[in-house]
Amino acid sequence: MCSTRVSNELGAGQPDVAKFSVKIGLGLSSIQALIIASTQLILRNLWGNIFSSSDEVVDYVAKMMPLLAITSFMDGIQGVLSGMTSNLF
Repeated sequence: MCSTRVSNELGAGQPDVAKFSVKIGLGLSSIQALIIASTQLILRNLWGNIFSSSDEVVDYVAKMMPLLAITSFMDGIQGVLSGMTSNLF
């Protein structure tokens, strides 16, 4: 959705508005990704209980959650950037 707006603004000859749209889109996606990653990290010791009652499984899931949180954060930002860069460059 944001890439469409950027395309429309560039087509209308308003590069400053397009640049502002990129900043807003990236900011909103970063906030959303940060909330999701933070929730994953805060609840990392509880996620394993959803899948198993084994302490070993719960511990492994808790150890993997920081990696999953980083991946989720980067994936949230990547979705916006992939649509933006094709319009700006």
